[in-house]
Amino acid sequence: MLLKFTFVLIVLKILQNKAEVVDDDENDALEKIDESSFIDFGPLLSKSSAGRIQHECILRSTGSVNNIVNGMYQNLISNECALSSPSIWPADFGPAVFKQTQPLDNFDFIIVGAGSAGSILANRLSERSDWNVLLIEAGGDPPMESQIPYFFSTTWNTSVSYSYFGMKTSKASKGYKHGPYYPTGKILGGTSSVNAMLYVRGTPEDFNQWNLTGWTFDDVLPYFKKSEGNKVFSTSKYHNSNGPLSIENYGYTDAIGSGIFDGIKELGYKKLDDYHQDEHIGFINAQGTLINSERCGTARAFLSSIRDRPNLKVLKYARVTRLIINNSRVVGVKFLIKGRSMQALARKEVILSAGSFESPKILMISGIGRKEDLAPSKIQQVADLPVGYNLQDHLITFQYFNYLKSSAPTDKISKYHNSMSSYLSQRSGIYTGIGCSNVLGFINTNDKKSKIPNIEYIHMCFPKQMIDFKDFIQNLGYNDHVMSQLIKANEIAPLFFALSVLLMPKSRGTIKLRSRSIYDNPIINLNFFDDDDDLATMVKSIREYRKLLNTTSFKKYEITETRVRFPECDAFPFDSDNYWRCYLKYISSAIYHPVGTCKMGKESDPTTVVTPNLKVKGISGLRVIDASIMPTNIRGHTNAPTMMIAEKGADIIKSEYPKN
Repeated sequence: MLLKFTFVLIVLKILQNKAEVVDDDENDALEKIDESSFIDFGPLLSKSSAGRIQHECILRSTGSVNNIVNGMYQNLISNECALSSPSIWPADFGPAVFKQTQPLDNFDFIIVGAGSAGSILANRLSERSDWNVLLIEAGGDPPMESQIPYFFSTTWNTSVSYSYFGMKTSKASKGYKHGPYYPTGKILGGTSSVNAMLYVRGTPEDFNQWNLTGWTFDDVLPYFKKSEGNKVFSTSKYHNSNGPLSIENYGYTDAIGSGIFDGIKELGYKKLDDYHQDEHIGFINAQGTLINSERCGTARAFLSSIRDRPNLKVLKYARVTRLIINNSRVVGVKFLIKGRSMQALARKEVILSAGSFESPKILMISGIGRKEDLAPSKIQQVADLPVGYNLQDHLITFQYFNYLKSSAPTDKISKYHNSMSSYLSQRSGIYTGIGCSNVLGFINTNDKKSKIPNIEYIHMCFPKQMIDFKDFIQNLGYNDHVMSQLIKANEIAPLFFALSVLLMPKSRGTIKLRSRSIYDNPIINLNFFDDDDDLATMVKSIREYRKLLNTTSFKKYEITETRVRFPECDAFPFDSDNYWRCYLKYISSAIYHPVGTCKMGKESDPTTVVTPNLKVKGISGLRVIDASIMPTNIRGHTNAPTMMIAEKGADIIKSEYPKN
């Protein structure tokens, strides 16, 4: 809606707000004007009582200017529609399926979830022309908002995303209305279609510490590279330029980004060219999964190019309700489509790629899990595995700052008009970026000499009186007390949020069933700050970042503190350790990187759910291939490793089923 609203404003701006309903006295003159002078904007503009909107400028043209302006309008509309044209995406197999009266039984593999992992698996497995592959997705095609970098968060809390919430506890997230909000994609491409597109793999140590054969960094690097089509780092041993996943720099970064980079130099930190090479301590301008300043999620990279492949069927708007298990073997899935329950059978395997919340939920609903977790929902146990345990996410907290108070203009509507026009016509301007969120920092608060970070810094920037600011912070999940203070601060001057991200939390959480219904969100207990070391590390991260406030570079940007106050915390001296410990109880959330709920490990390890070949233990015909299998989180962002897991998983499967 925001994109269409903005486009309407562009049109009204170009017409200089002179549109008016033509009265009867002017009808004779207007009827002499060729109808091609007008554009039918359909639902974008409401029609007058006379049936159309006119404007007086048309009377002042002999035709040429009107024709050019009309062509410009049509070009903008065409460019808007092209962002997510149905012709880009695979056709929906649903209408054909709905006519069936028998189970679908001609598929070798069934993949549940067309997200970061599932889209890649569908592509790679259907490369085998002798295999028929069914990809089942609960959502549909990505909307145009998801394709423009700047608008990524406007897809949250809509029909194209699941709305999960983590639990509030006495130790964390007390400043949130329902607990930490999780925007997870219900859409082709999954969360790769609604995230901020940041491409940050982690460090070699992250994969080596898994201590699993076949999953060291040297083992997984070829699979990172297999996907990647990097437009900048094409010659490095760590990158590839020929893969289907386009990686490029963001087209725009807010001015405060320069202040951050100048400030960190004063503190002795490096500006790194690339976090994926040999240095991991410093600040970077991160790259994104982008193609010509449009999103390049896994749907765009891996499904669009094979949308006509005959042995791949994509079933949209279908919700898998459970696995079909016969004698400890998964033979298919039950799913709902348009309210009708149906079945699909797999000759070889079913692959769960539904993510760290949905994959364990489907397993537990199907009877795979701990008996004590299944019993409250009256589910009969099929396999005793620790499904839903070992939940990890990157804990975050926010510090808030105003900047450029004396010189920043109010975020007028005209800025949005001009920016949208620039983006649609030239792929330029502020909409090619994500504010300053691509400015990332990696430090180690415990050991200044360490080459491995334990904290990441992320930034968010908001112009003064930003028109959709309230919507954004509401999507972050804050309660009314926090929201009112931030809205007031944004009315005064531009805001930027500095996020401290705990990269290797020691605390572990759980996923539990709310009921046996697939439509009930699971109970997500992140268990933040269960380990006191996590709290101590976060206090250190706040202190280290605040050193920037005293740098000459930051002072040029008129940085001032925006305190979000809590009576409990105001009892302590501001900036004391006790103050920040209290503050972290309120402003603590997740950065949407959940992993570990179907832990991968050695078959003999009682804490694991899947083996290193991604098979569910004790159950044949079933694998889990998504972020849920990571034993521990990584010092980066989880989208790139999830894609790597899918690439490697596809090769593992192919090796187990050699051709003829």
